[in-house]
This record gives sequence, structure tokens and C-alpha cells, in this order.
Amino acid sequence: MHTTINFRLIIALVIFLCLFCMECSGQSKLILSRIGNKNRIVFNEGEEIKLKVKGADNFVRGLIIGLRDSLIHFRLYDIHLDSISEIDIQGRRFGGFNTGQYGASIMVAGPLYLGIDALNQGEITERTWLQAGSIIGFGYFLYAIRRKVFKLKGRNRVFIID
Repeated sequence: MHTTINFRLIIALVIFLCLFCMECSGQSKLILSRIGNKNRIVFNEGEEIKLKVKGADNFVRGLIIGLRDSLIHFRLYDIHLDSISEIDIQGRRFGGFNTGQYGASIMVAGPLYLGIDALNQGEITERTWLQAGSIIGFGYFLYAIRRKVFKLKGRNRVFIID
């Protein structure tokens, strides 16, 4: 009976450590944040990042090997944080509303509305075309205004947390 309680205690402790200590890793993180805003984007070691160095015309893509002090270590070169002008954040969420994802979903909703209304009424009216086109246009507008790059100027900051 006494050994069963110890075994259950050990199981409970392991579950607690697995569930509540996930963020307590010793891995360094590259943080993109905006002053006065709690939302941020996190890049970990082993992730691919696409960034533009000051004075360059093109983006450089690389796998982050390590993050130390104020340097990002790639396989063949290192980049200092002060020499970065922009970081590509496509496909990452910065804040609560992801306009690119919602815009794409709304663009798909337009043709679906057109098809469903055609099935319900048996014909496609001019009003249906106008409503479906408006839905597609609004979705395209949201998709077009999505944030594509994180420019390191103004309130935007990048730093490394060990």
C-alpha cells in the first residue's frame, strides 16, 4: 500500500513537470516585439528564418544553428542583430487577428455562397453575383493588407533571450 502511494506520487510529479514546465527550456529564443504591445513572434534554434541585412536588396534564408549574445549563428556565417533591417514573418501570427488567414478563408466563402444560393434558388441572380463578388473582394482586401515583413525601426524591436 505504501509503495503504491509513492508510485502514484511519482506519476503525478512526472505529469506535472511535463504539462507545466514546457516553457522552461534552456534553449535561446529570438523575440520580435513591439514596444507597448504584449504580442510577439518567437523564433527558436533549429527554425528557418528569412531576413534582410541593412544595405542588401534581397532576403537571406537560413537555418538558425544558435543564438548567442546579439548574434544569430547560421551554418556558414553569423549575423549581428544590429545589422538586420527586416525579417520575413509570412505564415506567423503577430497579434490576435491574422488578416492573411481570415482573408483567404473569406475569399473561399464567396464562391461557396454563390454555389449554395444557386442550389437553393435554382438560378443565379444579379444580386447573388454582387454579394459573392463583394465577399471575394473583401477577402482579397484582408489578404492583401497582411503583414509580410517585420521592419526593425520605430517601435519594433528584436532581442535574444537565453
